[in-house]
Amino acid sequence: MPMRPSRSHGSIAAAQNCTDKQADFSDDADKSFTKILNTLVMKSASFIHTLMVAALLGLAAGVPAAERLPDPSDSYSRASALYQDGLKAVEAGKWETAVGKLKSAQTLIQKIMQSQPGWQPALVTYKLQKIENILKEMGSAHALQQPLAPGASEVVASP
Repeated sequence: MPMRPSRSHGSIAAAQNCTDKQADFSDDADKSFTKILNTLVMKSASFIHTLMVAALLGLAAGVPAAERLPDPSDSYSRASALYQDGLKAVEAGKWETAVGKLKSAQTLIQKIMQSQPGWQPALVTYKLQKIENILKEMGSAHALQQPLAPGASEVVASP
């Protein structure tokens, strides 16, 4: 009687063949998954980079210049501090320091008026006038306190 292969031997061979196919499929699936994952990561990084660039360009080009300026209240606070320092320097007789502080305050106030004319116009105008008046008074007072230049003579009004 011819010998028939046992069913168990045939089943083992079929199972082995099936396992080999599953391993091939598993390797292919891993490679495909890895390839898809890498593509998504690269596209995500590119997408995020594109979003960041677009956001920066939007900030630079799409926002009006007035909105990119420093807060006028910060500039006004700095100007007020310089104004107070200038007044203290006047009281101490430090004319050059006083003039420097007051002129810096004046410049800040003028920049606020030019760049954001709608921000507290009455307050800004008032502060600018005060600074200008003090500078004028200082100029007059300082001129009166200056000694005459050597060789100059006083002009005396004749009766």
